[in-house]
Amino acid sequence: VSEQETWADAANRIVQKSQSERARSVQLRAESEALVNRVSREMWETWTNTNNALTRRTSELLEAKSQLQQHLHK
Repeated sequence: VSEQETWADAANRIVQKSQSERARSVQLRAESEALVNRVSREMWETWTNTNNALTRRTSELLEAKSQLQQHLHK
């Protein structure tokens, strides 16, 4: 095996490793972006559900207050 062949093999291994690592980096970036999008969507849904629940509870409390006031004025 000549020194030139050894150098070429080493260079090929370095290039292959670099390509593999770049591909993994692209994959990790895509997975990270998907995760951020999913968490963002879940947070928005949770926020919306919480606001809807608070709105319903507020309506229930106002209705109960109104009924109590009507009952007390009879």
